[in-house]
Amino acid sequence: MSEGQSAALLTQWRMAAAPEQDRIWADANSRLSLQSLYLREGLSLSQGQVDLYSSRCWLAHLSFTIAAGALPGHLVASTFPAAETVDPVPAAWLRVVPDTPLPIDMELDIFAEAIEKQDIRRLLPLLRSMAEDAKARHLIIDRLRLRVAEDGYAHGFRSSLLHAWAQLAAIMPAEDFVPLTMAALQQHWSLAEACAVVVPEGRAERRLDSGKALLQSLRERDLSAYMEHLRGMGDQPIAALRQLFLALGLMILEYPDGSQLIALGEIYLWLAAVLQMPHRSLRRCRRILFSAAADLFRFAGWEAQQNWPGYTELAAFRHALSEEVTPQTYGEDWQRVLQVQALGADALRSWYQRRAEQHLIASHDPSALFWAHWQETQAATQELAGPLLWIHPLVFLRLYPE
Repeated sequence: MSEGQSAALLTQWRMAAAPEQDRIWADANSRLSLQSLYLREGLSLSQGQVDLYSSRCWLAHLSFTIAAGALPGHLVASTFPAAETVDPVPAAWLRVVPDTPLPIDMELDIFAEAIEKQDIRRLLPLLRSMAEDAKARHLIIDRLRLRVAEDGYAHGFRSSLLHAWAQLAAIMPAEDFVPLTMAALQQHWSLAEACAVVVPEGRAERRLDSGKALLQSLRERDLSAYMEHLRGMGDQPIAALRQLFLALGLMILEYPDGSQLIALGEIYLWLAAVLQMPHRSLRRCRRILFSAAADLFRFAGWEAQQNWPGYTELAAFRHALSEEVTPQTYGEDWQRVLQVQALGADALRSWYQRRAEQHLIASHDPSALFWAHWQETQAATQELAGPLLWIHPLVFLRLYPE
């Protein structure tokens, strides 16, 4: 679909009645064209002086673009800008003559070197050439995500940002892939780098008398037990990352309100992104694990808040729901969320959609990560294995109370 046709579709969609808006949005090709226009609107956030705030705004923009695909069209239409106000894509990112294709290994080497040197003139024709090849495009996406996975700056913000970028870059037309990727790289280059974390060598034997779970060692700020647990799983870093992710979820449920709770929510996005990456290097996984673990331990040692139940009470209530014959009406928000979960996936999806509707009609900070958490807590519930998947909607509720 040409740019003129996309603009006409956007105007038609915004002016249509709700049923017609839903019909247009439900068509995959129409939705992709509209999403492309919306992404162009956010490219200005990667131009000029880029700072952490503008990067957060761009992550929020990307996250909403992803989340919108799961919402009815009439809810989304009012949030899209009018066609005449959409920012133009920088000309240098559009009028690109693709390179002559080379063997994929050579292209990836050139790509890595151009990123290292921030050589935009070399990157643009290479990206345009590789964008036409689905395999090459996915290799670019994987390489970029893994490149930043261990970077702990702003609680792993680069990983969260490129995780959102990757989901859109995989489906966008080739002509949109280049500006979207260049915007992501501009963000990456503009952000400060984190300090490197020293990774313990080898696997440590766990003492039989330690017995402390990750959550307990974090709660008590027991660095020795914490590191012993992680080093004991040094040869299984993916499993250790999953354990750390679950411990973080429970930690968020216990943690007092404030800026530190928001920071824990950012680490949650980092680990959620990392656990959805294709990992092939044990050494890299260990670096990611200990980088995230070091950042998380900065928040260790807290007094549990009084207005939320502990894990034992939550688990007991969830078990009681499974034996409930006649549904009851509960007064606490966390009870209602667990009850919704007990009713099945459709009920939980409806709850998330209601929260999305509430958010769309309320004013909010453009840098807020509501949509990123809206997306990732659902993904964690659906895609990550384990017995504690039921905590993730509660994490969303804790970060964004009703």
